[in-house]
Amino acid sequence: MRARVFTSFPRRLVVTSVVAALLAACSSSHFERFRFWGHDPLSDAYVAALDRWTRKAEIPEDLTLRLGLSAVLMSDGFRAALDHEARALLALPPEAASPVLPSPVPGGVDLVVAVAGPTDKELALEAKTPFWNLLLIDPKGGRWRPSKIARIEDRSPDRRFFPFHDNWSRLYLVSFPAEVVHGPATGPMALEATGVYGRVSVSWSP
Repeated sequence: MRARVFTSFPRRLVVTSVVAALLAACSSSHFERFRFWGHDPLSDAYVAALDRWTRKAEIPEDLTLRLGLSAVLMSDGFRAALDHEARALLALPPEAASPVLPSPVPGGVDLVVAVAGPTDKELALEAKTPFWNLLLIDPKGGRWRPSKIARIEDRSPDRRFFPFHDNWSRLYLVSFPAEVVHGPATGPMALEATGVYGRVSVSWSP
Protein backbone atom coordinates (compact mmCIF):
# COMPACT_ATOMS: atom_id res chain seq x y z
CA MET A 1 0.00 0.00 0.00
CA ARG A 2 1.43 3.36 -1.08
CA ALA A 3 1.70 6.10 1.49
CA ARG A 4 -0.35 9.28 0.92
CA VAL A 5 1.56 12.48 0.47
CA PHE A 6 0.00 15.62 1.96
CA THR A 7 0.83 18.69 -0.11
CA SER A 8 -1.42 21.39 1.38
CA PHE A 9 1.36 23.04 3.37
CA PRO A 10 3.77 23.32 0.41
CA ARG A 11 0.96 24.76 -1.76
CA ARG A 12 0.22 27.43 0.83
CA LEU A 13 3.91 28.17 0.95
CA VAL A 14 4.03 28.58 -2.84
CA VAL A 15 1.02 30.92 -2.85
CA THR A 16 2.54 33.01 -0.08
CA SER A 17 5.81 33.24 -2.00
CA VAL A 18 4.03 34.34 -5.18
CA VAL A 19 2.11 37.09 -3.34
CA ALA A 20 5.31 38.30 -1.72
CA ALA A 21 7.02 38.41 -5.11
CA LEU A 22 4.18 40.44 -6.64
CA LEU A 23 4.27 42.95 -3.81
CA ALA A 24 8.01 43.27 -4.14
CA ALA A 25 7.61 43.95 -7.86
CA CYS A 26 5.65 47.13 -7.15
CA SER A 27 8.12 50.01 -7.28
CA SER A 28 8.39 52.56 -4.52
CA SER A 29 7.33 55.26 -7.00
CA HIS A 30 4.05 53.40 -7.56
CA PHE A 31 3.28 53.45 -3.86
CA GLU A 32 4.34 57.10 -3.67
CA ARG A 33 1.83 57.98 -6.36
CA PHE A 34 -1.06 56.46 -4.40
CA ARG A 35 -0.12 57.46 -0.87
CA PHE A 36 -3.26 59.61 -0.95
CA TRP A 37 -4.82 56.58 0.69
CA GLY A 38 -2.48 56.76 3.66
CA HIS A 39 -3.10 58.99 6.63
CA ASP A 40 -0.86 61.93 5.79
CA PRO A 41 -2.75 64.89 7.27
CA LEU A 42 -3.81 67.79 5.09
CA SER A 43 -1.68 70.84 5.76
CA ASP A 44 -2.89 73.67 8.00
CA ALA A 45 -2.57 76.12 5.10
CA TYR A 46 -4.81 74.02 2.86
CA VAL A 47 -7.39 73.42 5.60
CA ALA A 48 -7.51 77.18 6.22
CA ALA A 49 -8.10 77.84 2.50
CA LEU A 50 -10.80 75.15 2.40
CA ASP A 51 -12.57 76.68 5.42
CA ARG A 52 -12.39 80.14 3.85
CA TRP A 53 -14.08 79.09 0.61
CA THR A 54 -16.59 76.51 1.96
CA ARG A 55 -20.21 77.35 2.65
CA LYS A 56 -22.85 75.07 4.23
CA ALA A 57 -26.64 75.10 4.52
CA GLU A 58 -29.45 72.69 5.38
CA ILE A 59 -33.13 72.09 4.74
CA PRO A 60 -34.42 70.22 7.84
CA GLU A 61 -37.53 68.06 7.93
CA ASP A 62 -39.00 67.01 11.29
CA LEU A 63 -36.19 65.18 13.09
CA THR A 64 -34.20 64.40 9.95
CA LEU A 65 -32.44 66.24 7.12
CA ARG A 66 -34.03 66.71 3.71
CA LEU A 67 -30.95 68.37 2.20
CA GLY A 68 -27.46 69.07 3.46
CA LEU A 69 -25.44 71.27 1.10
CA SER A 70 -21.70 72.02 1.25
CA ALA A 71 -20.08 74.02 -1.54
CA VAL A 72 -16.55 75.21 -2.26
CA LEU A 73 -16.06 78.06 -4.72
CA MET A 74 -13.03 77.16 -6.83
CA SER A 75 -11.61 80.68 -6.79
CA ASP A 76 -8.10 81.42 -8.04
CA GLY A 77 -6.90 81.54 -4.44
CA PHE A 78 -8.45 78.20 -3.53
CA ARG A 79 -7.21 76.52 -6.72
CA ALA A 80 -3.67 77.67 -5.89
CA ALA A 81 -3.93 76.10 -2.42
CA LEU A 82 -5.43 72.89 -3.83
CA ASP A 83 -2.75 72.62 -6.50
CA HIS A 84 0.05 73.15 -3.95
CA GLU A 85 -1.41 70.52 -1.61
CA ALA A 86 -1.84 67.95 -4.38
CA ARG A 87 1.72 68.44 -5.64
CA ALA A 88 3.08 67.99 -2.11
CA LEU A 89 1.11 64.76 -1.54
CA LEU A 90 2.05 63.31 -4.92
CA ALA A 91 5.64 64.63 -4.92
CA LEU A 92 5.10 66.16 -8.38
CA PRO A 93 7.59 68.52 -10.02
CA PRO A 94 6.51 72.15 -10.56
CA GLU A 95 6.26 71.69 -14.35
CA ALA A 96 3.71 68.87 -14.08
CA ALA A 97 0.12 69.60 -15.06
CA SER A 98 -2.33 70.33 -12.25
CA PRO A 99 -3.38 66.88 -10.97
CA VAL A 100 -6.74 67.66 -9.36
CA LEU A 101 -10.08 68.65 -10.91
CA PRO A 102 -9.07 70.69 -13.97
CA SER A 103 -11.88 72.95 -15.15
CA PRO A 104 -14.02 71.28 -17.87
CA VAL A 105 -15.37 74.68 -19.00
CA PRO A 106 -12.55 77.06 -20.01
CA GLY A 107 -13.04 80.41 -18.35
CA GLY A 108 -16.07 79.19 -16.41
CA VAL A 109 -16.83 79.04 -12.70
CA ASP A 110 -16.38 75.74 -10.86
CA LEU A 111 -17.71 74.62 -7.50
CA VAL A 112 -17.21 71.40 -5.58
CA VAL A 113 -20.62 70.53 -4.14
CA ALA A 114 -21.55 67.83 -1.63
CA VAL A 115 -25.21 66.95 -1.07
CA ALA A 116 -26.63 64.76 1.68
CA GLY A 117 -30.20 63.47 1.81
CA PRO A 118 -32.43 60.51 2.67
CA THR A 119 -32.47 58.75 -0.74
CA ASP A 120 -30.08 58.11 -3.62
CA LYS A 121 -32.55 59.73 -6.02
CA GLU A 122 -32.35 63.00 -4.11
CA LEU A 123 -28.56 62.97 -4.30
CA ALA A 124 -28.33 62.45 -8.08
CA LEU A 125 -27.55 66.00 -9.23
CA GLU A 126 -26.38 64.66 -12.59
CA ALA A 127 -29.77 63.08 -13.40
CA LYS A 128 -31.71 64.30 -16.45
CA THR A 129 -34.43 65.57 -14.12
CA PRO A 130 -32.66 66.07 -10.78
CA PHE A 131 -34.49 66.27 -7.47
CA TRP A 132 -32.57 69.46 -6.67
CA ASN A 133 -31.79 72.10 -9.30
CA LEU A 134 -28.69 74.27 -8.92
CA LEU A 135 -28.49 77.90 -9.99
CA LEU A 136 -25.53 80.28 -9.78
CA ILE A 137 -26.26 83.98 -9.26
CA ASP A 138 -23.32 86.16 -10.24
CA PRO A 139 -22.38 89.52 -8.62
CA LYS A 140 -24.39 91.46 -11.21
CA GLY A 141 -27.52 89.40 -10.72
CA GLY A 142 -27.08 87.08 -13.70
CA ARG A 143 -28.68 83.68 -13.15
CA TRP A 144 -26.93 80.62 -14.61
CA ARG A 145 -27.63 76.92 -14.86
CA PRO A 146 -24.73 74.44 -14.80
CA SER A 147 -22.91 73.69 -18.04
CA LYS A 148 -21.64 70.40 -16.64
CA ILE A 149 -22.16 68.32 -13.49
CA ALA A 150 -19.67 65.49 -12.94
CA ARG A 151 -19.72 63.18 -9.95
CA ILE A 152 -16.46 62.74 -8.05
CA GLU A 153 -16.53 59.03 -7.29
CA ASP A 154 -16.10 57.79 -3.73
CA ARG A 155 -12.92 55.90 -4.67
CA SER A 156 -11.39 58.89 -6.44
CA PRO A 157 -8.31 60.27 -4.68
CA ASP A 158 -9.69 63.76 -5.37
CA ARG A 159 -12.37 63.35 -2.70
CA ARG A 160 -9.69 63.29 0.02
CA PHE A 161 -9.27 67.05 -0.39
CA PHE A 162 -12.88 67.63 0.67
CA PRO A 163 -13.27 65.92 4.06
CA PHE A 164 -16.78 67.27 4.62
CA HIS A 165 -17.92 64.60 2.12
CA ASP A 166 -18.79 61.26 3.77
CA ASN A 167 -20.58 57.96 3.11
CA TRP A 168 -24.00 59.63 3.39
CA SER A 169 -23.39 62.26 0.72
CA ARG A 170 -22.34 62.60 -2.91
CA LEU A 171 -19.60 64.86 -4.21
CA TYR A 172 -19.71 66.73 -7.53
CA LEU A 173 -17.71 69.15 -9.64
CA VAL A 174 -20.31 71.63 -10.91
CA SER A 175 -19.23 73.95 -13.72
CA PHE A 176 -20.96 77.10 -14.95
CA PRO A 177 -20.49 79.01 -18.24
CA ALA A 178 -17.63 81.37 -19.02
CA GLU A 179 -20.16 84.21 -19.33
CA VAL A 180 -20.65 84.28 -15.54
CA VAL A 181 -19.35 87.55 -14.11
CA HIS A 182 -16.32 86.70 -11.93
CA GLY A 183 -14.86 90.02 -10.99
CA PRO A 184 -15.61 92.54 -8.25
CA ALA A 185 -19.16 93.88 -8.33
CA THR A 186 -21.82 95.15 -5.98
CA GLY A 187 -23.19 91.78 -4.92
CA PRO A 188 -21.96 88.36 -3.81
CA MET A 189 -21.67 85.15 -5.80
CA ALA A 190 -24.45 82.80 -4.69
CA LEU A 191 -25.35 79.15 -5.25
CA GLU A 192 -29.00 78.23 -4.92
CA ALA A 193 -30.52 74.73 -4.61
CA THR A 194 -34.25 74.47 -5.30
CA GLY A 195 -36.57 71.46 -5.00
CA VAL A 196 -40.07 70.46 -3.98
CA TYR A 197 -39.05 70.52 -0.31
CA GLY A 198 -37.73 74.05 -0.35
CA ARG A 199 -34.91 76.33 -1.37
CA VAL A 200 -31.55 77.08 0.18
CA SER A 201 -28.60 79.24 -0.86
CA VAL A 202 -25.01 79.95 0.11
CA SER A 203 -22.91 82.93 -0.96
CA TRP A 204 -19.39 84.32 -1.20
CA SER A 205 -18.74 88.04 -0.74
CA PRO A 206 -16.27 89.82 -3.05
